[in-house]
Amino acid sequence: MHAQRRSMRLTKLALVAVPAVLIALFLASAAVAGAAQAATVTVQVGDNMFTPDSVTVNVGDTVTWNHMGSNPHDVTADNGAFSSPRRMANGQSFSWTATAPGTYTYTCTIHAARGMKGTIVVQGAGGGAPAAAPRTGGGGMATTTSVQLPWLALAALGLTAATGVGVEVARRRRSA
Repeated sequence: MHAQRRSMRLTKLALVAVPAVLIALFLASAAVAGAAQAATVTVQVGDNMFTPDSVTVNVGDTVTWNHMGSNPHDVTADNGAFSSPRRMANGQSFSWTATAPGTYTYTCTIHAARGMKGTIVVQGAGGGAPAAAPRTGGGGMATTTSVQLPWLALAALGLTAATGVGVEVARRRRSA
């Protein structure tokens, strides 16, 4: 008899505590997912060209230049915001994470006379710019990483609720 009462108390506790914990996890994961939507946009560095030569990203996104050419190149912002090593070789890369909205023009200082220039438009908070702009970069090179925990937590919450209902139905059948 004592064991049966203890089992019923634990079942009632589980019916209340487990959904509450899952709801808290769901809300926390939704906040994490909202904050973790940074992207990486890739620009190929070829001989005397950047491909694409213009990209649009959001504050917090990263632009990565991958050197694919035969000649040495660099990536240097005209306003000094970023600067890669001076003589990057084939296979090397350089990354920069956007921290402020604006338009950033850059060049390969070795081949500036040949027109090796590019532009990054950074959109984000402040100045009336949208907080989540579509990224551009051509050829599907913009990738987004985000946490998909809200959907998992919602599924777990549904499963827990269904299990709780099943436990309650079984308890009532036993007492009847």
